[in-house]
Amino acid sequence: MVMMSRNDAFVVRFVGALLCALSVATSAAAQGKNPPPQVVITAATVSGDTLTLTGASFGSAPAVYWIGDRITLLSVSADGTQLSAQLPWHIADGSYLVQVSKGPATTQNASFIVYYGAGVAGDPSGVPGPQGPAGPQGPPGPQGATGAQGPQGPQGATGATGATGATGATGATGATGAIGPQGPQGPIGPQGVPGPTGAPGAKGDTGATGAQGPQGVAGPAGPAGPSGSSGIEMFTRVGRGNDPDAGLAFLADPVSVTLTTGTQKVLVTSSKGFGTDSGLGAFSGAQGLDIYICHETGGVLTKVGTGVFGLRAAADTRQVFTLSASVANLPSGTYNFGLCGQTSDAGNWNSNEFSYTTALVTQ
Repeated sequence: MVMMSRNDAFVVRFVGALLCALSVATSAAAQGKNPPPQVVITAATVSGDTLTLTGASFGSAPAVYWIGDRITLLSVSADGTQLSAQLPWHIADGSYLVQVSKGPATTQNASFIVYYGAGVAGDPSGVPGPQGPAGPQGPPGPQGATGAQGPQGPQGATGATGATGATGATGATGATGAIGPQGPQGPIGPQGVPGPTGAPGAKGDTGATGAQGPQGVAGPAGPAGPSGSSGIEMFTRVGRGNDPDAGLAFLADPVSVTLTTGTQKVLVTSSKGFGTDSGLGAFSGAQGLDIYICHETGGVLTKVGTGVFGLRAAADTRQVFTLSASVANLPSGTYNFGLCGQTSDAGNWNSNEFSYTTALVTQ
């Protein structure tokens, strides 16, 4: 037998109706009298060792039976709709017959099957069985009315320009027109007035023509002229670069340039993607990033200008930071140019991307 604490309360669900009634030999109908009202039980509750029944027509002192044994009646409500009785022992999970009787007539007796404990056979609160197979699909319903036309969508983007068509063939040359007939000769104009006769010039002696001299030897070829170059060189470097740290360093992959004269100038543009990832610990974003354009030679990193300070990014975002600067008056030599910087929040700049650096060198 399973024992339970008196403080444990369990609701016993009513799942059956009246199962049987006690038979009596003498009925009120046989004596020509109206029968007494029917005793009815509609619900039952077990709390510890107390049984509570709810229903109708219990009377003031009915007899209560628990699986055939009469148990002690504790109380009955004034209107006869609720009573309580003392269970003689703690009950285990199972089904039990409960009876209430207040006289010999059929209508004065009621019986019920009570299920106690979850999962007992017949208890509607038990674990449901497996789902049955799906039934056949029903026929389709009638087609609904066509809805109103929705608003016109936004205009789509302009398509790409199509390829230029092939040049058409040149048309045939038109025929040359025939030359017209020559017109008649015009009349001779009148003779003009003769001009005055000039004075004769002095007669000089004409010298003899000298013989032609031999051809001279060809001279050496001159030096080649300057080329048509514009005097501008361009360099580009793409790479992963470095994550921001507390020390000043290149953040973008730098581009290397060799200067041959001290008059050359370098225009540097450098960009890199910086961001944060809360999945890697940057829950509040990142801040405190200072960036510059730098050049480096012989291991010495030099900043150009005053830089841009205090850059920040919200959590789970990434953006491109770009700077551009012109550098002049550098001695001849090989230099690295690019975006550099430092931060006081290195751990949170943890979602960075590739960099692009371009240098234009003028003479």
